[in-house]
Amino acid sequence: MKATHSKNPLSKILDSEFYRHVIVLFSGSALAQAIPFLMLPVLQKWFYSPAQFGVFSLFVSVTSILNSFVSLKYEFAIVGSKHKTEALNNTVATLGIATGFGILLVAAAALTTKDLLQNHNLSALYVFRYWIVLSVFGFTAHRILTYYFNFEKKYGIISLSKVLQTGSAEGGKAAMGFYQQLSGGLIYGRTLGQWISFLQLAVLFISRNRLMLLSSLSIQGMKKRIIKEKDFALYSTPGALLGALSNNFHIILLASYFSDEIVGLVGTAFIYVAVPMSLISTSVSQVFFKKIHEIKSKKELFRVYKSGVTKLTSAGLIIAFFIQLIPESLVELILDSTWVSSLLYLKIIIWYLSISFVSTSLSFIYIRLKKQKQMLFFDIIHLLLVYFGIVLGFKITGSPEGTLWFFTAAQAFYYLLAIFAAFYFIKKSKLLS
Repeated sequence: MKATHSKNPLSKILDSEFYRHVIVLFSGSALAQAIPFLMLPVLQKWFYSPAQFGVFSLFVSVTSILNSFVSLKYEFAIVGSKHKTEALNNTVATLGIATGFGILLVAAAALTTKDLLQNHNLSALYVFRYWIVLSVFGFTAHRILTYYFNFEKKYGIISLSKVLQTGSAEGGKAAMGFYQQLSGGLIYGRTLGQWISFLQLAVLFISRNRLMLLSSLSIQGMKKRIIKEKDFALYSTPGALLGALSNNFHIILLASYFSDEIVGLVGTAFIYVAVPMSLISTSVSQVFFKKIHEIKSKKELFRVYKSGVTKLTSAGLIIAFFIQLIPESLVELILDSTWVSSLLYLKIIIWYLSISFVSTSLSFIYIRLKKQKQMLFFDIIHLLLVYFGIVLGFKITGSPEGTLWFFTAAQAFYYLLAIFAAFYFIKKSKLLS
């Protein structure tokens, strides 16, 4: 009788196509997130003040909200394309939609006055209004092309693009920081990184598909794809906009209650954790999206989702507990006492970020189950929780710390609700056997 040998856990992971793809994307994400981690203390210590980071945080929040709808979320249709011709038509049609919105944003920027922004506590963004347009288009076009390369399972290209984006962005911020008059160096550097990575993917996209782009693209074909995939525009886009508002509106609200310096301290706290967690989450979610598209069994989808929740929850809690152990003296040693409060804010918000990490990494489950309509309702609840969390926190405590605790509690409640709702939707799904 032959002896049987069970594979160790590492071998099983390496033999799994899903986890191999995650590792490829994660390796690129890990390098991409290491660059901002290494550069952020340099930017804080020598080049930019908390107030300048406050304006930058406002810029990021506004552009993130705009990023959520300028493509009408048609990039989701690219991954689910049945063949390459369909994927190319989906990709070019989505780029065309983003270009149309880009033109509208240019017109809006031209019509925007400083007084209008002053009335909404956003006057610091007036001189950067055209940079908002550049950032939005560069980011959106890059995202669209990453979905195309996800369709082709070219995860190495996606990983390289992430490294190029953060590397050029952080390098640009540091280079511009040498010129003290360039208070917008953080904004210029971020936009530069987005455009460099977009152009890199655009060159690859065109060079790899030159012949098919000439022979397979048609106005009729793109129009057909837009009409067929209209649910993304009708349901995913409003949900994405509400989600972006929920995830970024807090900075705008905080700016209306507190100084640019406070906003900058809170904003950098988010950068240290939210950005790298988001990069990892994006890597997991893209591969997860492709995997669940191939699952037809309700039982199997439930198992895959439960496994993802369990593993990501463990990772999130480890990160949260590790953050609590960081001493203030370490911040003073690396930076100075000006930035100590940022650590205090980080220790508060990390509790909801660890839960958000789980939910957002697996959020494509709602698209797979075609629950865009239901999630629109959830997104409205999310936005209301964020708004009242901050407003009540400020009214009751009047302090940044107290306001953030109310905000964190509201966010944690929502993301737990979203996770358990996914389990319910899987059990009740009529799309699965």
